[in-house]
Amino acid sequence: MTLLRLPDNTTTQGPQLVQSALVSSPEVSEQIGLLSRNGQSTVDYGNLLTLPVAGGLLFVEPVYIERANQEVSYPQLARVLVSYQGRVGFAPTLAGALDQVLPGAGAVVPTVPGEAPTPAEAGTPAVPTGPPGTSNPQVSTAASAIQQAITDLRAANASGDFAAQGRALAALDAAVKQFQEANGQAPAPAPAPTPGG
Repeated sequence: MTLLRLPDNTTTQGPQLVQSALVSSPEVSEQIGLLSRNGQSTVDYGNLLTLPVAGGLLFVEPVYIERANQEVSYPQLARVLVSYQGRVGFAPTLAGALDQVLPGAGAVVPTVPGEAPTPAEAGTPAVPTGPPGTSNPQVSTAASAIQQAITDLRAANASGDFAAQGRALAALDAAVKQFQEANGQAPAPAPAPTPGG
């Protein structure tokens, strides 16, 4: 078994600090206030997920709204909060939030059947492909690899197969690095592996 160790020379915030930073950022707190509609709705936060991606930690948290003072009320997904290497994404969909912190990564997130993209997402190209009139097959290959890793991870989560989850996360990490390199972005330094017992 191999454990990944975060670099000693940098400070890595834990989930609680990240969640506090997410909801207290000015843009997010303003929109959260709008979602509550002066007490007519309650805002609930879902589980904060922490995923190792490309040498960093990706944090994802759904934000739900629910009618206040109603006998029967159901939570509805309103926004998704994402944090990666100090950047914050906040959008109506996971794809939109991911695009704000990892440009182009949202293109590989499958949408819910029948879900229409938001106006901002509709005008955004799915995957950056370089100069107009050219296509970058490396970007397409990396995007496909990210999609496959996400599909494999979901299947492994559904079956409870921890070994398959580990393989899918490793494949996702490699695919994100490949995607960043294809887009001319410098991948984040990988955490140093340490032998575990």
